[in-house]
Amino acid sequence: MVDLQSFLDKVAALTPPAASVKLPSSGKEVNITPLNIIQQKKLLTEGVTDEYELIGFTKTLNEIITEAVPEARLCDRAYLAIKLRNISIDNYFGDVDLSELTSDLKWVNGVELIKDIKTGNLLISIEMPYLKDEIVLLDYLKVNLTRDEEYNTRLIYSLEVLKYIKSLTIDGTVLVLGDLTVSDRLGLFDKLPIMCTKGVVSYIEEFKENELELLTVDEHILVIDREFFSV
Repeated sequence: MVDLQSFLDKVAALTPPAASVKLPSSGKEVNITPLNIIQQKKLLTEGVTDEYELIGFTKTLNEIITEAVPEARLCDRAYLAIKLRNISIDNYFGDVDLSELTSDLKWVNGVELIKDIKTGNLLISIEMPYLKDEIVLLDYLKVNLTRDEEYNTRLIYSLEVLKYIKSLTIDGTVLVLGDLTVSDRLGLFDKLPIMCTKGVVSYIEEFKENELELLTVDEHILVIDREFFSV
């Protein structure tokens, strides 16, 4: 009879080695390991019955990435997701050659990780969020979604903007939003004048437009979702 533990050791040896990649946000070399079956199943099934299934998928992907690369930021996620599929499944997704999307030079671009915006006496410090911090907001979002679609839309919008705001400074007094509960951040956000968030929204739009361009090959836009991690 075959010794199960011995056989499992042989199975473990089948796992491809970790891959060294350059983190777009910092240029630092980091190691990522191929997905295992458990991780793939989580990506394929998380939130599948939920109206807002993308929330569960995004949280799961963030957790997998930050387990290997704790310092990963939002601008690193798509690149690392492509690399994960590359080393775990295949270098192609449909007809798209993923190697065309993962040139290090292509992703190490002019994204501003930190930016200050001055509006009257208010200084808004923007920072490209870390995935580990976004997980906190996604957890809050999953718990607080309701059957009220309008409320959900407002909540999603508020958290989307808030995750890019590191701190607010008025007359030399600095408030770091990460020191507040998510509920307190939302309460503060609702009291801000609309004009104060204009610069933050512009920053987000610029980042998303840049990422969309990077994910486009021959007019085909690569979407990072559950299907992307299917065999």
